[in-house]
Amino acid sequence: MPRPPGPLIEHLLEARAGVPGARLKVLHLGDSHVGAEPLSSALKELLGALAGGDGGPGLFFPGLPFNGTRSRGVELKLSAGWLRSYGSAPLPPGDTGLSGGFVEARRTGETLRVDGPFAALELFLLRQPGGGAVRVRVDGRIAGGVDLGGASPDLAVFRWSGPAASRVEVETSGAGPVRILGISLTNGRPGLVYSPAGVVGAQANVLLRCREELFVRQLAADPPDLVILAFGTNEARETAFDPVVYGATLETVIRRVRRGAPSAMVLLTAPPDQERTTAGGSRPVPALSLVTEAQRLVARRTGSAFFDLREAMGGAGSVRRWIRSTPSLAQPDHVHFTTAGYERLARLVAGELARTFETGRQRFASASAGLKEAALAARPVVLPDELPRPARLARSVPAGGDGRTASSRTAGGGDLHSYRDSSGRLVVTNLGVAPPRTPELGRRSVVKR
Repeated sequence: MPRPPGPLIEHLLEARAGVPGARLKVLHLGDSHVGAEPLSSALKELLGALAGGDGGPGLFFPGLPFNGTRSRGVELKLSAGWLRSYGSAPLPPGDTGLSGGFVEARRTGETLRVDGPFAALELFLLRQPGGGAVRVRVDGRIAGGVDLGGASPDLAVFRWSGPAASRVEVETSGAGPVRILGISLTNGRPGLVYSPAGVVGAQANVLLRCREELFVRQLAADPPDLVILAFGTNEARETAFDPVVYGATLETVIRRVRRGAPSAMVLLTAPPDQERTTAGGSRPVPALSLVTEAQRLVARRTGSAFFDLREAMGGAGSVRRWIRSTPSLAQPDHVHFTTAGYERLARLVAGELARTFETGRQRFASASAGLKEAALAARPVVLPDELPRPARLARSVPAGGDGRTASSRTAGGGDLHSYRDSSGRLVVTNLGVAPPRTPELGRRSVVKR
């Protein structure tokens, strides 16, 4: 990987040293692999160990299935009147959150409640012609409100900070639509703020669903130090994959990221190994190599970091070995992974980042002129041998690709259940019950022309 740009290393070292307010902010955008809580939970624990602690739940997107809130100690509840717009299909740019979706209420008295520990809150909303209004309560007390009417669509951000709190409630209070794009919670302590958002079935072009200026403004409101883009699994399964078009899409996404967070390091993680399952067994996905090479070239052209997960797994065909291993590391669909497998993938990514951070630490130390900087850089960046504590996993694996499974048991135990979410996609999980469905906005109401 190239040397981390900007203040990433300094923020990492300050967080490890316990400097008040120091945070390493990581935004992880991708497909169903990122949406699998075993992966995001393990990455949060491992990167948190590198950053010296947990800085809070981070940014999440209400209404996004498998949004990682469980592993971040957050519980989200929406009243019945909220409509959800999320999906993997590309649409003309509209007024969405960073992950390409939003939740919206069109009546007064609708509530969104978040339970979890925090000391600072950022609520990202859409200001628009005819927009409504919201009241915000923190631990039952009025913290403020926002009028969302405006001459043209634009970002509105409500911020609150104070003593440790455990509940925030957002209530619609005026006539007109209220659209929530995202919520960020931090706890005020030094450490990692990790924000994963994985959309089932998504390709990189899902990030183009958000109008560029709104995407940039959301990112700039609290810019991350590291942006991980983890796409390619679903692109590789396209029957007519075009590496030129794909490369141009990735470069457009990275350009947007750099506009909103010019100092951030961008990491492209090429997809893990996968195969197509057939009645007679399985066969390779030829476009997977094309996807990986396209990402490698884009990383080189844009000065981004690149990590080949398939190669790190063991190369082409490694998914079969992961299925046959004890315990099994991959699911019978030859696309997704077991809890142990996702934890292994998390360790591969975290290990590569640890090596990059350590190189940056050494360079920082050699360039340090003062005692303060030298003290920050004195301790090597080393990945722990084990997860710092048992990962809080929902053991949920959203299905993508062709959605087939050949077994009704997961390696970790528990029956697999399948159901269709509100967008019609097949989801396979070993949760006891499927996540609740919420109504989905029609396509016409998603796009602002």
